[in-house]
Amino acid sequence: MGGEGGKGGAIKLITLDLEEIGVPSMDTLEEIAKREREEARLEGIREGERKGKLEERKELVIRILSKRFGNQLTEELKNDIRKAVEERINNIEDNLLEITIEELKDLVK
Repeated sequence: MGGEGGKGGAIKLITLDLEEIGVPSMDTLEEIAKREREEARLEGIREGERKGKLEERKELVIRILSKRFGNQLTEELKNDIRKAVEERINNIEDNLLEITIEELKDLVK
């Protein structure tokens, strides 16, 4: 056994001793990077699902308001609804039966 063999054995013993006393082993950079990539991927999926649901809600609002207001709900107004942030869509949804066309125009501008 050379000097390096002894060092390697000492390092292993220290690692084993640390594990025995409950000190967790450290992740490698590769493991950390892999975990972070997976977390980012899942976050991207969740964000995509959230955006998809918001788009569906916008289209449902447009369909309902089209039935209420007919041709008063212009293509321009429909596009404004499609561009609206979630808070505005929530407000429109909460007031679908009471909102006037003028209030709707003010809300999405």
